[in-house]
Amino acid sequence: MSLSRLSAATPFSKKGVAAPPRKKLKVPRLFIFLCLSPWLFGMVFFTAYPMVSSFYQSFTKFNLIQPSKWVGLQNFHRMFFEDDDFWKALKNTIWISAISIPLRICFAIFTAWVLTKPKRGRNIYRTIFFLPSMVPAVAGTMAFTYIFNPAYGPVNKMLEAIGIKDPPLWFMDPKWSKWGLILLGLWGIGDTMIIFLAGLLDVPKSLYEAAELEGASGWQSFRYITLPLITPVIFFSGVTGVIGSFQ
Repeated sequence: MSLSRLSAATPFSKKGVAAPPRKKLKVPRLFIFLCLSPWLFGMVFFTAYPMVSSFYQSFTKFNLIQPSKWVGLQNFHRMFFEDDDFWKALKNTIWISAISIPLRICFAIFTAWVLTKPKRGRNIYRTIFFLPSMVPAVAGTMAFTYIFNPAYGPVNKMLEAIGIKDPPLWFMDPKWSKWGLILLGLWGIGDTMIIFLAGLLDVPKSLYEAAELEGASGWQSFRYITLPLITPVIFFSGVTGVIGSFQ
């Protein structure tokens, strides 16, 4: 039987005859609440309550032994005008953020671009580059503490082997500890790399083909095609990087 006959045989093929409305799927509200309850529990007790409690405790004097005492804005006055460590920590945080965030973005873009090239084993390479971001922060910090150990770390051993007599003390030196933290952040860029990889794969190939026919070089294609189209991804990575740095 042809499609025209089937369409003619349907009772709603005539003009002015509307099909009956579909029955709405009735889901009990209790079932919906039960499905949302794990997230609601975590949101209330592990996010909302700590935020409200921290905000309240910032206006009190509390030492875990005696009951909290309301002191108003004294804590903030002491932090801004009497505590020198606060401004030193803020300065170091801004310094690390200003260097690490652009480096993370550039390194993630380059890594994502490299992972778009191989035709064989593509998924394996992507998994290898993404695995470091899944390592817990404590384990990654302990591994880098060993790698950059000034006495027996492999990094300083390699520097001594190439002729550097006094290698950096890394995490034991206030000046070099910041660079060690930056390198630690570059090691776990798998999450940022995945976002840029999705952005690069979303760029239409027809634009690259048209640019190649016009005689554009690889840098010109990246400058005038890739970079403008992944600008939202760069902005998102920058915002999340600033939030993560100040946390």
